[in-house]
Amino acid sequence: MGSDVHLRLRTQLIIATLTISSALSGVCLLLMRHSVKSELDRQRNAAILASTRAFARVEREQQMDLARVAALLSELPTLKALMTSGHAATIQDASFEYWQLSGADLMVLATPDARVMAVHAAESKSLDSSVQRLLSVSLDRRQQTAWWQENNDLFRVVMQPIVAGTGSEQRRLGVLAIGQHIDATFASGLALSSGSQIVLVSGDSIVASTLQGSEIQEFARDVNFRRVAPQQLQIGNRHFDVSIADLQTRPDVSIRCYMLLPLDSTDAYLHRLNRMILLIGIVSCLVGAVLVSIISRAITGPLETLAGAVRALAAGDDTYSVEPRGGIEAVELANAFSRMREQLKSSQKLQLESERMAALGRAAGSISHDIRHHLAALVANAEFLYDTNIVEVDRDEVYREIERASGQMTGLLDSLVEIARERKTLMVSRADLQLVARRAIDAVRSRPEFRGRTIDVVSDGPTAGEFDAPKLERVFFNLILNSCEATNGSPGRIGVNISSKAGMFECRIWDTGTGIPDVIREVLFEPFVSAGKNNGTGLGLAIAAKIVHDHGGTICVEETSSAGTTFLLSIPRCQVSSRPSEAHAQAS
Repeated sequence: MGSDVHLRLRTQLIIATLTISSALSGVCLLLMRHSVKSELDRQRNAAILASTRAFARVEREQQMDLARVAALLSELPTLKALMTSGHAATIQDASFEYWQLSGADLMVLATPDARVMAVHAAESKSLDSSVQRLLSVSLDRRQQTAWWQENNDLFRVVMQPIVAGTGSEQRRLGVLAIGQHIDATFASGLALSSGSQIVLVSGDSIVASTLQGSEIQEFARDVNFRRVAPQQLQIGNRHFDVSIADLQTRPDVSIRCYMLLPLDSTDAYLHRLNRMILLIGIVSCLVGAVLVSIISRAITGPLETLAGAVRALAAGDDTYSVEPRGGIEAVELANAFSRMREQLKSSQKLQLESERMAALGRAAGSISHDIRHHLAALVANAEFLYDTNIVEVDRDEVYREIERASGQMTGLLDSLVEIARERKTLMVSRADLQLVARRAIDAVRSRPEFRGRTIDVVSDGPTAGEFDAPKLERVFFNLILNSCEATNGSPGRIGVNISSKAGMFECRIWDTGTGIPDVIREVLFEPFVSAGKNNGTGLGLAIAAKIVHDHGGTICVEETSSAGTTFLLSIPRCQVSSRPSEAHAQAS
């Protein structure tokens, strides 16, 4: 089975407002983050483009510087004279000074037919055996600049012809090749100018890089020397944007430069931005919760006060204060409730008075009927006594009838006096509660309609105590009489259970009758309350309750239903004894 969960209006208002404000704040913060990230992406792309342009410019300037050096050397007369000797050993030895003068990493001198006469290389010895082949290929292709590679050594080479004479007398003396070694120093220069990490790749091998150790291996594993590299790359704990510049794309030699633009500052800024957005979101939610709580309290406070007044009124408290405050609607609702409560109180008062008058009328009618009945018996019996022919036996019987009618009239009047009396009028003496109950049962059985009715009496423990026996007998009489009337016309059962507790008697008078009607359960022990009895005065239970309370005890309906009713009496075992003189004075 499911159970409906009803939230308070203030809780619903807070949840709804916080949900909406949190959603709007979250959307705004995410849009702001997206805008900032888009701007960072734009700046990053601009930085990549600037880095690529700077790299191209520096690479072009280095190539032009190399070409200028080659042009200056080829115009030196001493070098031209050296080339006219045609002797390889002489040219090799004498050209050493020119190589040092050039500052290049490689210098090659060859005859016009591409026969190498001298080779000077700073760090590479493996290139000596392949210079002839590389030079011949470059001259065959009529290249002025070329990339020469042998194993992991890569050179950028500029070739310049050495000529003598001018015009028609011009004669070609040889070829000068000036080269720059592509190494870590070269890569560092490019990295400094472009503001990025540089990796130079020739074919499937790395020839120069600004990366170190394991970073080079991680780069080679992730890039795998693809022509289309990933746009971003993670190397160690560092994050890079990747762009590629092709330095040469011929089938024999493919040289590419990978530029890795660091994203450390961008990532750090995004992390700070994310933390700031999260902090702003949390603070806004907390501040929003406080503000919404204050606002909702101001809005729902009058409604909660009014709801409390309604609950109090439902519980019977009509003194709950309702102060008109809040919005116009709340003030109007509070005023309407106050008017309704006053009208309800007036209506209840009128209804109560009407019910009391009706009960009083019924009681007066019943009492008048009973008194008339008893007076008629008195008059009739008095007439019998006046008759001189009546025998002595009949005279005694008539006298007992007069005495019985007089006693019943006196008991009826005593009931009215008892219910109106406020002070205790107890005559406390030592008595047995079980005997008191049995005398009450005998009194009920004396009525013709209840003769022969079986009524069980069960006691648990000693039943002797100090109390006003005649008054308690009246209590038992009234309760047992009600039980008999509730089971009249049916084979119902009636019983009296007396148990002795610590300092108290607990008496249960039970029956298997039809139960107490709902309409009188709440006012059962009030005077003139009766239901389902043609001649009931509504005084029996009220008198019983007063007598029990005068003894310092309690009386209540322990259980009632269509299966029967049980009354529970709790009476102290001992009472403070009243002196007979005081009791008589109170009775008078």
